[in-house]
Amino acid sequence: AVKIIEARDEILAEIRNKEIEGISQKVERLRIEIQNTNLALENYRERLDFFVAKIKLLKMERSELRRKINEMATERARLIIRRNELERTGPLISSGKY
Repeated sequence: AVKIIEARDEILAEIRNKEIEGISQKVERLRIEIQNTNLALENYRERLDFFVAKIKLLKMERSELRRKINEMATERARLIIRRNELERTGPLISSGKY
């Protein structure tokens, strides 16, 4: 009877060891999956940071272009006013009128 109990205990211990080994393998697979997920998230974060920086740069460039367009429109209006003043005061030599 003692031998049967010892054999049973040995079989149960072997089953527990195999279950523990299976759980350990699952844990390792999950650890690797988490590590890969973290790497992917880090990659996406870096790409997102790049695109956010690019968008900020483009917004600054757009603001600068708008400022230049406004300056050019102001200069154009000033030149039109000046041309109109000159036309009122006398003929423009460059226009071919005398």
